[in-house]
Amino acid sequence: MRKRIRVVICNSSPMFRKGIQALCRQQASFLEIVGEAQTGKQAIEQVKRTQPDVVLMDVVTPELSAAEAIRRMKTIRPRVMVLMLTLYDNKAMIERCLEAGASGLISDDVSMPQLERRITALYNAHYRRAA
Repeated sequence: MRKRIRVVICNSSPMFRKGIQALCRQQASFLEIVGEAQTGKQAIEQVKRTQPDVVLMDVVTPELSAAEAIRRMKTIRPRVMVLMLTLYDNKAMIERCLEAGASGLISDDVSMPQLERRITALYNAHYRRAA
């Protein structure tokens, strides 16, 4: 049996978060959504509470910048992988997120199979390095 990958979704849109959750339930049974957040501060709390493997996070987050939220999440849970899932094409913001410890970037118009493959590849690469 494949290990379930624990995921937190951080996006200001409730519809987007619910849509990702529904797609994961229907098409990616090994991705387990353990929490969701609307803001960077909420994402940090979800990481503390749920100890996810992956955070899917928008580049733009209310209350706290995504880059600062990532820095704080990585302090709390150094092994958490943050995948920036966004349509924003602000290179400076993306660069700050990557410098803060984000594991990568993917456009949020990606298909569910593509997202699943990207999360799996990041997860496998990360945990092979840590072993």
